[in-house]
Amino acid sequence: MKKKIILDFNKILKYFIIIQPILDVLTSISSEVFHLNLTIGIFVRTLFLLFVIYSTIFIYNKKKCVYIYVIFLIYFLVYIFGIFYYKNGSNVFAELQGLLRSFYFPLLLVSLYSIRDKIKIEIKDIIFAFFIYISLIVVPTILNLGFESYQIAKKGTVGFFSSANEIGAILSIVLPFVFVFLNKSKKNITFLLIMILYIFVIVNIGTKTPILSLIVVLFFIIIWVTIKNILLKKYMNIIYILIINIVIVFITLVFLPKTAFYNNIKVHMEYLKINNISEAFSNFELMDHFVFSERLTFLDNRNQLYNNSSFYFKMFGMGYCTDGKENKMVEIDCFDIYYNHGIFGFGLFFSIYIYVILNVIKNNYNKLYNFNVYLKFVSILLSIILSIFSGHVIISPAVSFFVICILLCRTYEKNI
Repeated sequence: MKKKIILDFNKILKYFIIIQPILDVLTSISSEVFHLNLTIGIFVRTLFLLFVIYSTIFIYNKKKCVYIYVIFLIYFLVYIFGIFYYKNGSNVFAELQGLLRSFYFPLLLVSLYSIRDKIKIEIKDIIFAFFIYISLIVVPTILNLGFESYQIAKKGTVGFFSSANEIGAILSIVLPFVFVFLNKSKKNITFLLIMILYIFVIVNIGTKTPILSLIVVLFFIIIWVTIKNILLKKYMNIIYILIINIVIVFITLVFLPKTAFYNNIKVHMEYLKINNISEAFSNFELMDHFVFSERLTFLDNRNQLYNNSSFYFKMFGMGYCTDGKENKMVEIDCFDIYYNHGIFGFGLFFSIYIYVILNVIKNNYNKLYNFNVYLKFVSILLSIILSIFSGHVIISPAVSFFVICILLCRTYEKNI
């Protein structure tokens, strides 16, 4: 059996990457249609996590990971003790669900990172999953089916998914891989099709994240290509790049007013009673509302509760509920981990994340001349930025799994 799991592990990982959008659709249907808290997505992802942990210890014999798992287990037990001792066991299901969702990322990351030399995360599988995501938004959008991105005045459709923020984050952090795919495969027609569908999706979702991410990715690509052509003294190529980007900007300006994204910006400005975007930066409250979607206000409220909490809650976290009601999250990953899981949980979570990021940088920084490695760093940078500005990334299992794929993907050998 041990030999069979070793032979099949990469196949299981491959199929798990590909079925991510299917899991998210099933999760959306479970929560939006049947109003279930325990969804199929959570169930399958938990089984996969347990399988990977089992494989790490007993199949690949990474015994050192046992010590890390024991530390996690001790924290979990202390956290659960607090639920019953300090909160009288109220909302225990919501508390445990929040615990699992948050620590899914570091547990899976440390497990897969420990066997990184034994596994292979294929870029084509990530792109295939990406294509399924956009297809499951394009088709229902054209057929006028699916879920709306917003429940109020703003417009947008997220297809058969229920969370515009999560899907927008996934599409954003995987986007640099689409350009890597083009670089590796040279399948221009396939790339063009994916990009047309991608642009159709991001302007119809209505959220700022994927559009701004596309701008960021194109900006970094222009920088890389410009520097390369300067070094090679191919100055005409730089002129061509500028012309292409001027054309793209022109086309964007023509079609942007007809998109859900543009409509939502207008709705937001009307709500704030401002005439132009620059006014949104004129004072703290407007900027917080327009740029951070009031996350800074949520942060201040949460911080006040934390400062008034007991020593136990400061050390091990205030959790996800207070007095029988679910707490309003800050929706900035680092702060939600800190307030929900305290100093100890925060240190445990980010010690794993930072350790892996630093090692990835250490092992790849001298290969930045490679276009594919360069885009891998752009994708990592995007995941960090989005974790701060666009809601939950590394504490959302649906999104954090792709962050792990980005960190551990090794198919960046080809240079241009």
